[in-house]
Amino acid sequence: MDDSELVLKIREGSRDAFDELYKRYSTMMFRSAYMYLGSREDAEDVLQETFVQFWLNADTLKNPSSVKFWLYRTMHRLTVKHGKKHAKERPDENIVTMADGVSAVKENMEEDIVNRLAFEMIMRSLSPKLRETAVLYYCDDLSVNEIAEITGCRAGTVKSRLHSVRNKLALQDELKKNFKFQNMRREGTI
Repeated sequence: MDDSELVLKIREGSRDAFDELYKRYSTMMFRSAYMYLGSREDAEDVLQETFVQFWLNADTLKNPSSVKFWLYRTMHRLTVKHGKKHAKERPDENIVTMADGVSAVKENMEEDIVNRLAFEMIMRSLSPKLRETAVLYYCDDLSVNEIAEITGCRAGTVKSRLHSVRNKLALQDELKKNFKFQNMRREGTI
């Protein structure tokens, strides 16, 4: 069943259709809110408020096939609003692990740890607008135009923000190279 059909059933009061829509988008949206806010509880609150607003306003949605963008735009407004209220709070949790909901153990644990720490440091160092753009693009796989529509800015602005994020990610590669080089020196392999 596509989004349009789900919205039509939700308008008729179908709880099952609402549950299906929630299952379809909640994980991606939670990850985005969490990466932006840095707090599991805050992200859950924003996600819940987003879906409550959708349930209450489903009949006002002009184009049922654009429900994904409606949800993301609503979540965007709520995360920005919530983020401004809690701007001075810093996340204590491991963002990458909690956003995925699971801690995956890879064969090469050292590289995994370095990648996670570097990614977390980069995400924490980004401004809220850059962080949001990075999450929507790299984690949620949205296009530049989709991100522009969700955030209410121009596609050129999204591209500019992605360029800034890529520059920070390039620093991550340098950090990994330096870390590997230092370990090799300590182990006496070079």
